[in-house]
Amino acid sequence: MRDELTIDERMNALRYLMFRKHKNSGQIKVQGCADGRHQHTYMSKEDMSSPMVVVKTLMLSCTIDSKEQQDVETAENPGAFRQI
Repeated sequence: MRDELTIDERMNALRYLMFRKHKNSGQIKVQGCADGRHQHTYMSKEDMSSPMVVVKTLMLSCTIDSKEQQDVETAENPGAFRQI
């Protein structure tokens, strides 16, 4: 896939950060996220912002997961709505 990109597309690609954590139980947890700091040089703020979740869509997804008896995990992010 990398070979299919132009040089400009490669230069503007976001870095992907991976974090590995060893739990006390011996389990290894991995988390990844895109490093969007580089976008500020070539994109407007409006083009970079993430859309908010529509409550109806979230409720529909939860209903489908419940009906299909899917395993669901939740997480708390206390600083998610902090204005900077």
